[in-house]
Amino acid sequence: MFNSKFWVIPLTITTIFISSRRWPYEKWVLLLTIFCGVILVAGCDQEEEDVDHEEAIKEVVEANLEATENEDIEGIKETMHEESPEYDDAAMEEMELLFEQFDLEYELEIIEVTQENDEATVEFEQETRAEENTEFEDNLLKGFHELRKQEGEWKIYQTQVMDVEPLED
Repeated sequence: MFNSKFWVIPLTITTIFISSRRWPYEKWVLLLTIFCGVILVAGCDQEEEDVDHEEAIKEVVEANLEATENEDIEGIKETMHEESPEYDDAAMEEMELLFEQFDLEYELEIIEVTQENDEATVEFEQETRAEENTEFEDNLLKGFHELRKQEGEWKIYQTQVMDVEPLED
């Protein structure tokens, strides 16, 4: 729905001018109808935009995990914010070493998405299992992704790990 605060200003202005009788009543009705229509459309568009943010945020997190599972360093970089403290050559080299040592499968559950202005937080749980290598300990990671906008698109800025628990076989 739209926000009712948008209606206060046009109704107040219209009431003042209609009572002053400077313009004919019909012109004010037409002006009010046009103004209210614009406000109504703007209010509805804002709500749809907020809904789209949550989906766009989830898509970035899911694309990051998919690129990780596919061992696609460039795909991972595309989901990362360029100013991220986690986005540097050393981190990408560590990812490559991990990919060389282990063939991992991931399962992601997004718990909650919160967004304010150009920053968002995604609470998640991620199961990580090795396909063949017994040296890797399968685990359940609980954490948060912080996302920020970069050139109008959501990107992962940093990840905070809250807990890592080993998984039972």
